[in-house]
Amino acid sequence: MGPKCTWNPSLKAEEGAWWEGTAQQRQGNQDLQRWQRELLACDPGHSPIPPAGAPHIAHFMEPLMEATIMVYATITSQLLPTPAKSHYTFNLRDLSKVFQGMLMADPAKVEDQVQLLQLWYHENCRVFRDRLVNEKDRSWFNQLLKRCMEQWEVTFNKVCPFQPILYGDFMSPGSDVKSYKFITSESKMMQVIKEYIEDYNQINTAKLKLVLFMDAMSHICHISCTLRQALGNAVLLGVGGSGLSSLTRLASHMAE
Repeated sequence: MGPKCTWNPSLKAEEGAWWEGTAQQRQGNQDLQRWQRELLACDPGHSPIPPAGAPHIAHFMEPLMEATIMVYATITSQLLPTPAKSHYTFNLRDLSKVFQGMLMADPAKVEDQVQLLQLWYHENCRVFRDRLVNEKDRSWFNQLLKRCMEQWEVTFNKVCPFQPILYGDFMSPGSDVKSYKFITSESKMMQVIKEYIEDYNQINTAKLKLVLFMDAMSHICHISCTLRQALGNAVLLGVGGSGLSSLTRLASHMAE
């Protein structure tokens, strides 16, 4: 196990005790402990045989949680709201949503630390990076996560061989079990989404006429993830005619 990322409470002194003792922290710890037990297949009633690959990443749970706390503390101290960035306000709900997103993945399908870090990177981007309004802030955020990854002796390019890193549960239409997994093929994702559009247009009078490109498909992935989560919510900002409303209707249809 590589060295742990550390959190300096002086980054935000008034929140020095924000993590310990909060109900959200207790629930987050319980969820993480449950996921770790699943990684080792030690839950009561589960088979004692661990799922393939799971023991190789079980020991990353604690340092990964500390790294996420460090990312949150750094963001809240460095990315402060301004008149042009008034929505740069982050709280503990955002921190919990990173873990909530990771918990949607099947631990038995996460076979090594690279796959675990891909999931971790995606959830941090979905929760934090999507709010950033310019390339300077997004590059700063990527460098922050890159420094965390390097502490485990894993390069950023190995975790993120291409951009964007996307996860979704819609890649197997008609399947009874929707598996939240890494999307490796842009062309396959586009084909699957086109099939959903055709299905939507067959049962609705208001037709969707969408031109699919990577940004649009990224929005669909993130909206789908939000709809999958309990009490999931999001604010979609864009000029009129940008298609965000249509993408939301499509994502809702895909979630049915």
